[in-house]
Amino acid sequence: MAGESPERIARGMGRSRRWVSKWVARHEPANEGWAGARKPGRAVNRTDAALEAQVVAVRCRLADNAWAQIGSDAIAWELAKLGAGAPCTRTIERILARAGIVGKRRARPKSKGLPYPAPSAERVGDLHQADLVGPRHLDGGMAFVALNCVDVVPHAAGIEIAPDQRRRRSRLL
Repeated sequence: MAGESPERIARGMGRSRRWVSKWVARHEPANEGWAGARKPGRAVNRTDAALEAQVVAVRCRLADNAWAQIGSDAIAWELAKLGAGAPCTRTIERILARAGIVGKRRARPKSKGLPYPAPSAERVGDLHQADLVGPRHLDGGMAFVALNCVDVVPHAAGIEIAPDQRRRRSRLL
């Protein structure tokens, strides 16, 4: 309005000439609040409050179970089982961060100080160790559980396994 060039204004404000031209075009002298008229009232991509509450509720329910997984994949899996439209895992992480839930770790169980009992096995096949892993949640709404079984005696006692036993051990169950 004072006749100063857009280039000089842009240099003085540390902005581009295009930015200055945009605001000169938006200027409305008759309207006092013209500069704030274009400010959005709310974020259009904000997650619905009801869905945020449901995500927090599912997380709290999972955290009550000492054996349940409590990450964003597990929460999305539970929401899908409930029939709710589950947001992506990153959105779930943001919801938990806004709620102040992220970063809380479970307390580790304290040792009772008792020695672990030693297995009493002497031959191959006498003692097996089984490990149940899962559920592991995959993209696409799938989960899998793995049961791993290992013959403990050869590892613990240093027993040499005969060739015919090696073949038998390597077969799938």
